[in-house]
Amino acid sequence: MLKAGYVHVVDADFQSYFDTIPHDRLMAQVARKISDGGVLALIEGCLRHGVMKEMEHWRPTAGTPQGAVIAP
Repeated sequence: MLKAGYVHVVDADFQSYFDTIPHDRLMAQVARKISDGGVLALIEGCLRHGVMKEMEHWRPTAGTPQGAVIAP
């Protein structure tokens, strides 16, 4: 890149990016590559799996679970 004349570096951190990914848009993109309904249902189930935080239970409507096998 230096040889091509680039002299600047940008380092960016998108705060709460993975927490805000809309499930419907994510699933639409995944469905473009995966046509197996069972696999799509499994992925969607992982995205919408219940969460318990400080004794409160809720179901996420956006975001991907961080630290889970589905996250990548």
